[in-house]
Amino acid sequence: MNLRRRLAPLTALLCLAALTSCGVSNVSPANLNGNWNLTGNAVSGPYPALSAAMMVVGNQVSANALGTVQCPPNAAFSTVGGVLTGPIAADGSFTMTGRTSLLGSSTQITVTGKVPPEGGTTWSGAYSIAYDGFGCVAPQNGELTATQFIPLNGAYASKVANTGLGPEVTFSAQLVQANSPTAMAAVKQPTVIPVFLLSGEIAISGSPCFTQGTVSGSSVDSVSSADPYGILIGSFFSILYLMNDGSTLQINGNLADTTAVQLVGPEPAAGTPVGASFGVSGGKCDGADGNVILVRQ
Repeated sequence: MNLRRRLAPLTALLCLAALTSCGVSNVSPANLNGNWNLTGNAVSGPYPALSAAMMVVGNQVSANALGTVQCPPNAAFSTVGGVLTGPIAADGSFTMTGRTSLLGSSTQITVTGKVPPEGGTTWSGAYSIAYDGFGCVAPQNGELTATQFIPLNGAYASKVANTGLGPEVTFSAQLVQANSPTAMAAVKQPTVIPVFLLSGEIAISGSPCFTQGTVSGSSVDSVSSADPYGILIGSFFSILYLMNDGSTLQINGNLADTTAVQLVGPEPAAGTPVGASFGVSGGKCDGADGNVILVRQ
């Protein structure tokens, strides 16, 4: 028996013992399921900032991505986003791409990376954001270290004043984030569009309008109105509460960072975080709106 035939079984055993050294990853693609900050920070910079809810089906990864870019020469801020998709290779590497159009302009986003190990909360890769008629001349690209957001669970509270709800009102919200991403019902495309669902209740004190409410939906059209959940996409959240006077209270904003300690509003030009926006529809306080920074208790 020649030496090559003798060594073949040994080589196979070594490959089984250390799959990654033979070009095949033993890391599950499902480890990409999660809510990830890909690069930057939509609230405070640096820019570009990009975050995404990600979901794996088979060997295909989809990312529902939202972000903020700053375009020279006038340094104006613009919002970008879209659904990125791509296959996961045997070694765990992947490339996701997607193109979106807005007001006659289009943006192509490409993200590369590698599946993290079980329980991993970071992975490395690169990004590229290319524009066509978007006001940004050159593409923006660079390396990234994706970091998983801490789940949006727990009690959040804050006081707000002079908003139309009363002279001083306290918001106390209890939020629960689903453990796994959910595919939104796509209206115009068969693509998997991942989101994380939010449930919970809110108590309002100091207002003559209402005292409590329950999460009943979001402001995102692609989520069925029959689904009684708020949604979380990367750092962005949208929650619609049905209040006990029959009105609705809408709160939209961003996680200030991956710790999810503060819920704020994305106003990069302000230089400092402002509150998440809220508005009331119906009831005694119809039309009342304002901003609130909710802090985990």
